[in-house]
Amino acid sequence: MRKLFVILGIVSFVILLHMVATRETGRKIAINQFVSHPALDEATRGIQVAIKERLGHGVSIQVQNAQGSIVSAVQIAQQQVSNDPDVIIGVATPSAQASLKARTKAEKMILAFVAITDPKDAGLEDERNIVGVSDAPPIEDLLQVIKKAMPEKKRIGVIFNPGEIGSVKIVKMFQKSAESEQFDVSLSAVHSTSNIKLAVERLMGKVDVIFVPLDNMVVSGIQTIAQTALTHGVPIVGNDPSLVDSGLLFAVGCDYFKSGEQLGQMLSDILLGQPVQQKIQLTNFKEYKINESTAKALGMDMEALRKAYNE
Repeated sequence: MRKLFVILGIVSFVILLHMVATRETGRKIAINQFVSHPALDEATRGIQVAIKERLGHGVSIQVQNAQGSIVSAVQIAQQQVSNDPDVIIGVATPSAQASLKARTKAEKMILAFVAITDPKDAGLEDERNIVGVSDAPPIEDLLQVIKKAMPEKKRIGVIFNPGEIGSVKIVKMFQKSAESEQFDVSLSAVHSTSNIKLAVERLMGKVDVIFVPLDNMVVSGIQTIAQTALTHGVPIVGNDPSLVDSGLLFAVGCDYFKSGEQLGQMLSDILLGQPVQQKIQLTNFKEYKINESTAKALGMDMEALRKAYNE
């Protein structure tokens, strides 16, 4: 009988510990991802990995995807806010802006973001209870790699969606920097995924290389862009290393998985009652990645590509 009481006591203690742990980490987190493409998928995965490692399995993380529709992003944000999570996360500018608007009457709720180039332009910088990781692209680094690896290429084409705030900002930055480095820049606007191929073909014969900005619509059609450009012998470059496997020649930019992890660590600190020194942070991680298959198809010198980037 005494042995039975001891066993029951141990079981009760274990259950109590589990209840305490669940109460401490039993948080609800809602993620509103704007669209599926490698960069955003990796950012979302990084958030989940970091939070699970820090807070354990007592935390509930719900991920919903707007599939590139602003209307869907708004509906998801409204639904998520109505469920009263501890944190709502916008992955990419349209989802973060939708979440900000939906949170108007629930400002005590933490709003977080990742994969956003300019939080200030997006209206996210000065609001209460907002934290995030910005991914300002290293445009100058990319231009230096182009100059060193492909010195004969002086004409750069840019495909972008003029309806996406973050993309327009990047394109303006890129154009200014590229022209200061004596490149000629041609722009080709795309208004839907169905005319991405046409946007690429408009540039053929006018450019030597194509730059793909951090643009959700354009990135969603990256394989079409890469295949069309490769047919014409034109390399694609960008600031998103996760797109290199989809056909880019090379990219210099943010590691989106680690950027997501960085946000996940910040949120874990907040939920555990630990201070966060800087609410909005720049991503700490940069990567240079080359696609050897694309380089071979284009007849590029791999050694020159490897030597072109110096951290």
